[in-house]
Amino acid sequence: MNEDVQELQKQKVRVSFIGDRERLPQDIVDRMNEIERETAIYSDFRVILALNYGFRDDMISAVKKIASDILDRKYLISGINEDRINEALSTHDTPYPDMIIRTSGEQRLSNFLMWESAYAELYFTPVYWPDFNEHDLDDAIDAYGRRSRRFGKIST
Repeated sequence: MNEDVQELQKQKVRVSFIGDRERLPQDIVDRMNEIERETAIYSDFRVILALNYGFRDDMISAVKKIASDILDRKYLISGINEDRINEALSTHDTPYPDMIIRTSGEQRLSNFLMWESAYAELYFTPVYWPDFNEHDLDDAIDAYGRRSRRFGKIST
């Protein structure tokens, strides 16, 4: 086990990966699986890494799973609801993001967590990812703190 995983365990960080693993080299997939196993018991912090992830691919897989479950008579078409869709997505066991930080001045989500980000606060910064630092993160957190989260409701 390398030092990075030991540090994650020391800090009680659970690591998960989302995305299509079938198109990744097997040695990378094996290491991803190993890291997930070695950190699965931790819950103080959660890090979710998206590798070869795209929402459209994830939604197609979810629809196929739901269709298969219906064909296998696990439930009826009338049983399709928000919870069933959420359970079929690769992110089914992860919390919805409260905030998404988009670096490099881009102002779009680019096929990233489209279902899960429905009520996320979006923060756009011109800073490129490699240069994004602690000060930039503090700015994003401050901006988040000034927002009124209503989750689709109208403020009174």
